[in-house]
Amino acid sequence: MRAGLELRLSQQLRLSPQLRQALKLLQLSQAELDVELREQLETNPVLEMDEVELPATAETAPVAESEATTPEKPAETPDGEADYEGDLDYAPEAPDAEWSKSGSSDSDADPIDWAAAPPDDLCAHLLWQLQLSPISERDRAIAVAIIEALDDDGYLRVEIDEIIATLAPELIVASDEIEAVRHRVQRFDPTGVASRDLRDCLLVQLDLLEASTPALSIARALIADHIERLPKTDRAQLARQLDTDEATIESALALIRSLDPKPGGRFDASPPEYIQADAYAVRDGDEWRVLLHNDRGNTLRINRDYMRLAKEAGREARSYLRGCLQEARWLLRALEQRQQTLFRVSSAIVEAQRDFLDQGPQAMRPLMLKDIAVKLGLHESTISRTVARKYLHTPRGLIELRHFFSTGYSGGDDGDAAATAVRAVIGEIIGQEDATKPLSDQAIAVLLKQRGLKVARRTVAKYREQLRIAPSHERRRA
Repeated sequence: MRAGLELRLSQQLRLSPQLRQALKLLQLSQAELDVELREQLETNPVLEMDEVELPATAETAPVAESEATTPEKPAETPDGEADYEGDLDYAPEAPDAEWSKSGSSDSDADPIDWAAAPPDDLCAHLLWQLQLSPISERDRAIAVAIIEALDDDGYLRVEIDEIIATLAPELIVASDEIEAVRHRVQRFDPTGVASRDLRDCLLVQLDLLEASTPALSIARALIADHIERLPKTDRAQLARQLDTDEATIESALALIRSLDPKPGGRFDASPPEYIQADAYAVRDGDEWRVLLHNDRGNTLRINRDYMRLAKEAGREARSYLRGCLQEARWLLRALEQRQQTLFRVSSAIVEAQRDFLDQGPQAMRPLMLKDIAVKLGLHESTISRTVARKYLHTPRGLIELRHFFSTGYSGGDDGDAAATAVRAVIGEIIGQEDATKPLSDQAIAVLLKQRGLKVARRTVAKYREQLRIAPSHERRRA
């Protein structure tokens, strides 16, 4: 062996910091973009907000074939101008009078005014009630173990032995003690938590109603003895079995429907997710225009004073400010590219789905990411990033951009129909069916075929389940 030098040429794809930033901003939702802009303003001293008054149509443009398909720059960096914005309003501080009122030590003030509001988390909400309940320390420890073992719906799914093991060795308890405390927790708000099953949950809620409640005894009998068969049994049969009339059965069923089968469902420990429209579809005569999100005309800009300091400051400060200026320019360029790409993609989607905007879900057409990518001369991954977690405000509601993409089915002379449109038609058919003779999935498939939509029975069943519609035998009503 001998040592030697060898020269090789190779090609590698590497993302520059500028491109990485552009891709990051492109896939952010409007709410996430607002947070990102706040962070940039806080960390980069050369950036500032420029609040300007923009005309209502400053970012509008007709959805025309020429604009949607012919970029003036290379495909990945479309040319044009767009504003970039962020909601940077901070909540004003409370006036001194309000602070003094909330923190007043006046002995005449009502203590209830100082009490914190009940927490939104189910576990914390129940523990808050437990603290206010007259209960022994032993039972309190058992109640805490029960509450912490509840699932998201408020049910106690774990076995009694697990509760006993959780309390040991500090506290040795019997199963009947746990059951006694569980029954007490069931009366907390929301009523029915810590239940073992649906029957247990609903019966507890009925127990707390006044005895004079209409059809209460029949409702209790239906839940105790017939809950599994309620969706499948008609009113006449239930009336015969309980020796009553159908009107009473109907009243009892209405009472049951007023109960909460998932008492813990209205409590959500996860933080709320706020959705903002990234673009707006606005009708202008016979055309549809796209308006990008504009928050009172707020735009980012570079502070001119810092630009001057970058030239006049000492070496160390000048180096720091020049770095900040470079990052600011990259950010503004990435924001501009994001807005232009979002505008072009939204415009192409609106043009492709104008029938949906005019007529509704049943007019949705099949659309793939590839279709928009070919039309705009962009890569499919760019389209995917652009529509991710983005929402279009339309006269038919706030709709996620991904909702406009769907596979298609043959629709005869009227063209193909999107899966979204097929689901809408299925919902319409079931909504118009005879309640005494609900349509089977095969019958719905036949009706779809008569409309020119060739959909298999199993596909009908899948779409029906996605619409959260029960099968025919459970939809039957007397």
